Amino acid sequence: MADAFAKWRNRRAARPAAPQAAAPVAEYKTIYLNRGWSGIMLLLWTPIVVALILVMVLHEAELNAIPYSTGLRVLAMLLAFASLAVVPLVLPTSRRGWTLWRDAVEIRERPYVPLLGRYRHARLPFAEIAIARKGELLSGMEMFELEDRNGRRYRLLPASVGSGKAATIDHQGFAGFIDVIRETIRASGVAVPPGEELRTATSGLAGVVILSLVTALFGLLCAFGAYLLLAEGEPVGMQALGFGLPFLLLFGGLALNRWRKWRAGGA
Repeated sequence: MADAFAKWRNRRAARPAAPQAAAPVAEYKTIYLNRGWSGIMLLLWTPIVVALILVMVLHEAELNAIPYSTGLRVLAMLLAFASLAVVPLVLPTSRRGWTLWRDAVEIRERPYVPLLGRYRHARLPFAEIAIARKGELLSGMEMFELEDRNGRRYRLLPASVGSGKAATIDHQGFAGFIDVIRETIRASGVAVPPGEELRTATSGLAGVVILSLVTALFGLLCAFGAYLLLAEGEPVGMQALGFGLPFLLLFGGLALNRWRKWRAGGA
């Protein structure tokens, strides 16, 4: 009996094999926090939260007349304090992935919370890379940046490896990925772009001023909490102190450290 599918099999076997897609040289994915926008949002959001607390204290008599007002005020206070951490940290955060090909770097960016941020996709040929920059953040974490010939900038931070208490920063893998980019560009025959020091908003004297302002804001919050607790006997003052004091010490220490580096002629 003749094979009804013989012609189909022969035709399929005679087809040329489809070319396989080239495999990327390397990939790196990370979570990126835009610290510039985070600082701006913290500066804008903190006065709003402080004003909310002030309104609740000044209108305590009117609020007491509302049923279940005590529980609602405590809930509103907790949400307000939580928003000081959530709003400046979550909204400016994005997921970033860099894929290194033999002739280009492909960059994908999307918001950490869907729809609450911009989406960006770019393929950057090696010949279009104008400058490569590398710098250090306040925390000591490295940052890498590529700028194309049109002035568009793309930044990458080290990823976090592991979870919970075992989580660590992938400094070694991050440095290795940067080295692979450099060597791949050199192997492609394109001139390696010049390197520069990456300067951020918290570099130099500007960083001292910004950190001092943030420290002053949390200092005012702590002073207001101390006044409520000691002069008015309001328990909410203890909550304000408990929230503001750690941030006061944190940003105060960072401002002092940045001031010393600036005086010494560093970043």
